[in-house]
Amino acid sequence: MNKVIFICTENACRSQMAEALTNHFFKDKIEVFSAGVHLFRVHPFAIEALKEPGVETTNLRNKHIDEFKDQEFDLAVIKSTYTFLSPIQQREPLRIDAF
Repeated sequence: MNKVIFICTENACRSQMAEALTNHFFKDKIEVFSAGVHLFRVHPFAIEALKEPGVETTNLRNKHIDEFKDQEFDLAVIKSTYTFLSPIQQREPLRIDAF
C-alpha cells in the first residue's frame, strides 16, 4: 500500500481536506496522513465543506510533522513556506509543490 503525507503550515485546512478526501476515495489503496509545522485547530469551514458531500471527518486532528519524523513515505505533497523544517523522509526523491 502506498503511503502519502500532505504537509502545510498549520495543518488546519488544505492538508486536512486532502487527507480526508484521499481517505474517502482511495482508502484501500493509499495510507494517508497530514501534518503541519505550526499547529492550529482544524478549521470549521474545512469540516463543513467535507461533510457536505459525505466525507468522514471524525478522525481529523492536527498533527505536527515531528510525529512522522521516523517514517518513510512514497509521496510527500508539500504546500508550506516552512518546508525546510520538514523531517519527513521519502522513499524516492519525488516532491510535488501544490500551489
